[in-house]
Amino acid sequence: MTTRLFPIITLLIICVTLPCAAIDRTTRKKLKATTEATATPDTERQDCDTTLVDNSRDIRLSGYDKPLRSRRESLFVTNLTPHTITSLTLEIEYSDTRGRQLHKTVRTVKCHIPASETRRIDFPSWDIQQSFYYELSGKPQRADGTPYRVSCRTVGYTTPHHNK
Repeated sequence: MTTRLFPIITLLIICVTLPCAAIDRTTRKKLKATTEATATPDTERQDCDTTLVDNSRDIRLSGYDKPLRSRRESLFVTNLTPHTITSLTLEIEYSDTRGRQLHKTVRTVKCHIPASETRRIDFPSWDIQQSFYYELSGKPQRADGTPYRVSCRTVGYTTPHHNK
């Protein structure tokens, strides 16, 4: 008797679980893939002006922060130019408290910083294991982490280009 019921029970289980599996959709519909290969070539970019920074008269960086277990870093940027800044290229060097380099990166961050104003920018952290914290962010109370120091400098920025 049980050998006759086995195929019926199996078919019943399949009929019950199959519609449930179809309900659990984990992907979003109508997503379009974007790649850097589809970016506009520099020859077609006539609506912006890129400036390399050779001193700190144009932009002031302050208030860097990255607590332990954070996936993001933040920084305050003051625009001292007469133009709105639409992207910022930073060179960031991370070192331990003895001065030994841990990591160094150049990062371009899209932003909107009007002339003579300050904005906070956020970007993904270099610390993908979330085991470091910026020494001035404060020592975490419940977790052991490694403090680090940071040095940031502006390499360049982009402003809208207006033809008059």
